[in-house]
Amino acid sequence: MNMRTTIAAIAAIALSAQALADAAQTQMVYPVHPSKMAEWNAKTGGLVPPPEFAKHLLFLDARAENIPDLAKFAGPAERMLSLAIETKRIDLPVDASPQKTAFAAKTGKAGAVILLYERADDPTETAFLEDGVMLVNMEKLKCADPNRFSRRFATEFWRSIGFVLGAYASTAQMGSSMQGIFSVVDFDTLKGAGLAPMQVAAISANKPKLGIFSRNGVPYSRACKEGWAPPPTNDVQRAFWNKMQADKERGPSNPITIPPPAKK
Repeated sequence: MNMRTTIAAIAAIALSAQALADAAQTQMVYPVHPSKMAEWNAKTGGLVPPPEFAKHLLFLDARAENIPDLAKFAGPAERMLSLAIETKRIDLPVDASPQKTAFAAKTGKAGAVILLYERADDPTETAFLEDGVMLVNMEKLKCADPNRFSRRFATEFWRSIGFVLGAYASTAQMGSSMQGIFSVVDFDTLKGAGLAPMQVAAISANKPKLGIFSRNGVPYSRACKEGWAPPPTNDVQRAFWNKMQADKERGPSNPITIPPPAKK
């Protein structure tokens, strides 16, 4: 599968949010078939729950109407990006500051906040990148065509996630929502509404910096790699734990060196 095909597939996932959400079921998710779990546990150390300090991405929805339905975008995005997303409907009085409202919500379990609201005189996007906060003014994106507006909403949904979670750190933007947008018309000519594979990888690398983790357990080996693993409880976990501690102690001042191949 080439890059263009991959990006098109991701865009299709983003635009099929409702179908994916309707098909979702609340059931135990295994990384492999249950019959293979013992073998998988022996290799990885088994699943561990998210850390107690884990946070989520919070969407505050202050739109007059929940159209399109934010939850039907958030559910598939949560599974695709492997992070927890919460949505909350709020009232935003005309005299209330969107910026203060969003920053006030970035406490406790909210590692990043995206506020969707409607103000005629405000910019379409206001991003506080270093703070993991973004304001999205949907008023200027409204139009009579519901399909066009839904497309704009999907693009802005993914752009806002990309901004607050650092997808802009990737240069592979072709076909994704992270392309340059400088007017409302650009929303209609944009090819693709989603995130490119390298941007998804950037989010995967950046989300622990904001304390955001998946709702589901992850392999102990991965928890060690990300640096938050709990103390080991078995020999397999202890091996990963010891390697993690050794890597920390070695640090950049004493890197691993690979000797050149021997001359024949």
